[in-house]
Amino acid sequence: MESQALLIGGVISLSGLAMLAFSRKQRLAAVLRKAQLAAGESEAYFEEGRSIQTYPTSAWRLRGVLLTFIGIIMLIFAYVR
Repeated sequence: MESQALLIGGVISLSGLAMLAFSRKQRLAAVLRKAQLAAGESEAYFEEGRSIQTYPTSAWRLRGVLLTFIGIIMLIFAYVR
């Protein structure tokens, strides 16, 4: 077994699982913040509202699934080698 592939595969899998676990929380926070900005609250940083619209959180879960899948494949390949 290659230790580097195991380490990278484990980190990728864990980050993908975290993205899956917290995707709903991330989406709800973005929706709440978008509503606050629409109500006239000031932005916390430069162009915060634009970044919320530009980078939607709907793809967050899909990225989590993809990272988890890639991480598991790397772990399998590291174990087989």
